Amino acid sequence: MARQRHQSRIENRKSKIPRAFTMIEVLVALAIFATMAVVLVASYLNILTAYEVAGRGPAGELDVRFAREMLLAEGSLDAALAGADFEGADGGRVKWKAEVEPTETADLFLVTFTCEIEAAKESPARTVVETFRLLRPTWSQPADREALRAETRQRILDMQITSPLSGFGSGMSSGVAGGSNGGSGKGGGKNSGGKNQGQGGGKNQGGGRNNPASQNQGGRR
Repeated sequence: MARQRHQSRIENRKSKIPRAFTMIEVLVALAIFATMAVVLVASYLNILTAYEVAGRGPAGELDVRFAREMLLAEGSLDAALAGADFEGADGGRVKWKAEVEPTETADLFLVTFTCEIEAAKESPARTVVETFRLLRPTWSQPADREALRAETRQRILDMQITSPLSGFGSGMSSGVAGGSNGGSGKGGGKNSGGKNQGQGGGKNQGGGRNNPASQNQGGRR
């Protein structure tokens, strides 16, 4: 009996020991990990390559971008019209200027940006012209701004008055109100007539029962 108990205890202890991974499971896990590592490394290298290619853009593009940023950062209209020049990435001179025209919207301008790049060692001379709209409150005169805002407000009011949908809501609401009033009038007429008829009929019938002629006939019988 003691030996059997000892063996049962040993078997219980063995059953409590957690089951380990088999060799096949370990190999499969390693294969999955290696595949994921290769994919992640390849993606990272592709991103680095893309950044490197983007950084190798033409020097002229960098010069145009820098000149455009100078225009966008300019807070004075006179300075924007005069433009500026600087030494480009290839050693050539870069000159830019802008033509500014006001629009019908306050503080919004139509800008024609011109950038001239001189010939350098690795790039020929070229001229870049771009047209875009730019919102610059500092370029506006106070009187012109107020006049444009007044014209905009008047234009919006005119559009609201002449719009075919301006009277749609009021006409629709009046039609709905008239229909509801007519329905209530009909219902009131019917109800009042019914009440009158019921009251009149009931009174007449009651009077027939209390007729003295009927009482006399009963007395004769």
